[in-house]
Amino acid sequence: MEENNNDILSLSSERKFLKGLINNLPDAIIVIGFDGKILRVNKRAEVIFNYSKLELIGSDIEIIIPVRLRAHHVKARMEMLQSEELPLVRSSLVTGLRKDGTEFPVEIIVTPVDIDEKYVICVVRDLSEKHRRLSALALSESRYRILFNSVAVGVLQYNNNLIITDNNDKLEEILNVPKDFFLRKSIRDLVTPDVVEYFESALKGNEIKIEGPYKSFFNASSAWYSLKISPIYSQQEIISAVALIEDITQKVVREEAIKDSETRFRSLVENIHNIAVYGCNEKREVIYWNKACEIFYRFSAAEVLGKQIEELIFADESKASIVETIDNIFSTGNSIPALKLTVRRKDGTLFPVQSSFVMLRNNKNEKELFCLDIDLSELKTAYQKLREQDKYLQVLVNQLPVMMWSVDSELKITSISGADIQQLNMPADEYLGKTLYEIFKTNDDTFLPVASHLKALRGESSTYEKVYKSKTVLIFLEPIKSENNEIIGCLRLGVDITKQKEAELALKEVVKKTEEMNNLKSNFLANMSHELRTPMVGILGYADILRHDGEKEFFTNIGSSIYKSGIRLLETLNKILDLSNIENNKVSFNPVENNLIDCITECIDSNIGYANEKSLYLQVNVDKKVVCAAFDKIAFQNILNNLINNAIKYTEQGGVTVSVYEEIIEGVLSAIITIEDTGIGIPGEFHSLIFEEFRQVSEGLGRNFDGTGLGLTLAKKYIEKMNGKIYLESTLNKGSKFTIVFPVSHSDYNRGLKNNSQSAISGLKAETVSEEVMLVEDDAINQKVIKACLKSLCNLSIVSKGVDAIKLAKEKKFSAILMDINLGRGLNGLETAAEIRNIPGYENTPIAAITAFAMKGDKEEFLAKGCTHYISKPFNKRRLVSFVKDLLGR
Repeated sequence: MEENNNDILSLSSERKFLKGLINNLPDAIIVIGFDGKILRVNKRAEVIFNYSKLELIGSDIEIIIPVRLRAHHVKARMEMLQSEELPLVRSSLVTGLRKDGTEFPVEIIVTPVDIDEKYVICVVRDLSEKHRRLSALALSESRYRILFNSVAVGVLQYNNNLIITDNNDKLEEILNVPKDFFLRKSIRDLVTPDVVEYFESALKGNEIKIEGPYKSFFNASSAWYSLKISPIYSQQEIISAVALIEDITQKVVREEAIKDSETRFRSLVENIHNIAVYGCNEKREVIYWNKACEIFYRFSAAEVLGKQIEELIFADESKASIVETIDNIFSTGNSIPALKLTVRRKDGTLFPVQSSFVMLRNNKNEKELFCLDIDLSELKTAYQKLREQDKYLQVLVNQLPVMMWSVDSELKITSISGADIQQLNMPADEYLGKTLYEIFKTNDDTFLPVASHLKALRGESSTYEKVYKSKTVLIFLEPIKSENNEIIGCLRLGVDITKQKEAELALKEVVKKTEEMNNLKSNFLANMSHELRTPMVGILGYADILRHDGEKEFFTNIGSSIYKSGIRLLETLNKILDLSNIENNKVSFNPVENNLIDCITECIDSNIGYANEKSLYLQVNVDKKVVCAAFDKIAFQNILNNLINNAIKYTEQGGVTVSVYEEIIEGVLSAIITIEDTGIGIPGEFHSLIFEEFRQVSEGLGRNFDGTGLGLTLAKKYIEKMNGKIYLESTLNKGSKFTIVFPVSHSDYNRGLKNNSQSAISGLKAETVSEEVMLVEDDAINQKVIKACLKSLCNLSIVSKGVDAIKLAKEKKFSAILMDINLGRGLNGLETAAEIRNIPGYENTPIAAITAFAMKGDKEEFLAKGCTHYISKPFNKRRLVSFVKDLLGR
C-alpha cells in the first residue's frame, strides 16, 4: 500500500510539473476533440486569443478561426482524425482570430493522438511581431536604397580586396561612365597609385578626406572633386569601406565657408528648429534655458536661471501635479511618457506643449532633469535598430556634406543626416517621427517649409532660399519613389550659401559706390559746364559785338581776339564733356538717312572764313549730286568740322580738298569722304597714337600747336558708333589724308549741289523792331549781352526772378519768352514756365530754354517739361539772332 501511495505522489508531482511547464510555454497549446470542441488550453492560448479559459473550453474551435477559413479547417480536421496513420504532425502558416475580431498571422503545428479516443493537439505561435519587424525591415531597406540613389554625391563601396561591390547612380553621372561600369572592378585598375593609397588606408581604419583635380581620379574631365573614404565595421572588424565622391568644381570658391561650416550649421539649426529645452536641479531651479525657450516663453536666460520652473511657465491649475511629477522623477529615477501640458508665456498667455522629461547626471554625479517639448522615444528606438541593421548606409548618411532629412507621405521625419545631427546639437530622435506641423508649430499648409514638402509629395521638385537670422540656406526638395514608382516621401537637402550672399551684397555695394562716383563725376561735369558756359556768354557776346559793330579797328581787333579765345575755351570744354559722355555710354545717336553732299557743303561754308584768313584754298570734289547714308547729322558735322579745321590749322601753304565718291567695298556700296591737306604731315610712328586720348605728335613744353588732343579721338569714336570707319594716310612735310567710309543707303542725280566751294558767310540784315519778348535771366552780364544782340530785332523786357516773370506776363502779352533754367533761389525756369502756361493767352506761346545746362539729356528734359525751344550757352550774336527769328516765326 505504501509503495502505491509513493507512486501516486510521484505521479501527482510529475503532473504538476508538466502542467506548470505547459502553462509557461511561449506558444499556445489547444486540445480539440473529434467533434471540434476545445478540451484543454494553456495560459498562452488565453493571452494570444484574448479569451479566458472558461470561454474557450467547450467552445467550437471555429471561435478562433476566421469565418472564411472555417470550412477548410473542418475538412482538414476530419481527414486527420479519420486517418489510420498516427501520429501525424503537420505545420503551416495560417490566420488566427482574436476575441475582438482582429486577424493575425500564426504558425500552427497539428498532431493527432489516440488516448482512449482520438484528439488533435495544436501548438500555435503568434507571428504578429515577427511579421511587423520583417515589414519594417523591408520598408527600411527600400527607403535607404532610394535615399542611396537620391543623394547629390557619388557613392562607391569596396571590399578588403579593393574590389568595388556597389555604387549609386550619381557616381555614374559625375564621372560620366556607363551603368555598372565599376562593379566587380579593382580600385587599382581605375585610379593612379597615389590615390590607391588612400583607398587602402581606409581599410586600416583611417578616415580619408581629400580634394584635387579629377584628372588623377578615374581619368574624369571635370576640374575638381572631393573624396571622402570611411571604413565599415562589423563587430569591431573592418569588412569594407565606402567612398563619397562629389563634383566640387563650382564649390571651390566656397572653400573658406566650408571650413567653418560646422559652427555656422549649429547656429543655423538652432534658428531653424523651435525645440524648447530647459533643465532644472532637484530644487526645481532652472539651470539651462536655450534660445528656443526664449522664443517660446518670452523670458531671457538671465531672467529664469536660478528660479523655480513652476513659478515661471506652468499654468496655475496644473502646477501642483507637475511639481509632484518632477519630484517623483528625481526621487525614483523613473522615466515617464510624454505629457501634454498647458504652459504660459511671460505675458501670461497660455498654450499647449508636448513635453518629455529626461534624467541625467552632471560631472558631480548630481541629478538634473531636462524637459523637451517633442517626444521621439519610440522612433529613437526604431532608428537605433535600423542603424544597427545597416551600418554602411549610416556611415554614408552621416558623411554627407549637406543638411538633409526625409519625410514620409504624412510629413513625418523618417531620417536625418549626420550633418543635420551635428548642426542641431541634439539627438536625432528628438525629431524622428514628428511631423513638420509639430516641428514648425503651424497648421498652415501654405507655410513655405510645409508647402514645399507637400509639393514634393505631389511629384514636383522645388528650390528656394530660407533666411534664418543671419544665415541663408538654399533648400532643394525632391520626391522619393518606391520601386514601383509610387511617391512614398520626399528628400530635403540644405546648403549654406551665406558667404555667397554676402559676396553678392558686397558686389552690389561696390556697384552702388561706383554709380555714386559716376553720378558725382556727372554732377561735377554738369556744374563745370554750367559755370563755364554762363560767363562765356558775356565773353563771346561782347567780343562778337565788338568785332562786328566796333567803330574803330582797334576795338574790332580786340573783339576778334577775345572771341577766338572764347571759342577755343568752348571747344576744349565741349570735347572734354563729349569724351566723358561717350565713355559712360551717355551718347545716343539718331541715325537717319541724310545726304552727305549737303552736310559736307554746310561744313565747307562754316570753315571757309578760317581758310581765307590763312590764304588757303578750301574746295570740294564730288561726282554725285546725292549720296545718302544713315548717320547722325549733328555728330557727323562735328566730326567733319573738326577734321577740316585741323587740316587748315596744320597747313601753311596750298589748301584743303574734301572729296566724296562711291565705291564697292567687300560687296557693299560705300560712301568715301576724304579730307586731304598739303600741310606738315604726320610721321608714320604716330599714325595710331594721334587717335588716343590727349595725345599729339608734339607734346609737352615744346609742342608746336594748340589743342587738347581729343579731336581725332572723338572723331574715331563717333564714326565707329555710327557703323563707319576712319583711316589715315600721311607723309611728313607733304600732307595728310583722312578717309571716312559709310555704307550707302541711297544714291541718285536728282538733286543739285552748290558749285561755289568757297561760299562766303553772308551778313545779317537789320530787322524792324516790332515783337515784344521777355528775357528771364539772373546773370547781369548775360542780360546786357542778350539785350545788345537783340536790340534791332525785338523789344526786350528783362526780369531776374521767376515770380517777377509771372507777374509781368499777367500784365503784358509777349510773343515769346527766353527762359534761363537756373535762376538761383526761388522758382527755377521750368517751374516758372509751368506757372506762365496757366495764364490765359500763354497756352501756346513759345518759351525757349536759354541755359548753360548742356549735358546729354538736358535738352530732352527741358522740352518734355514745358519748353518749346532750346539753345545752350554760350552763343554768338549770329546764332542767337537766328534762334530768336525762328522762335518768332520769321
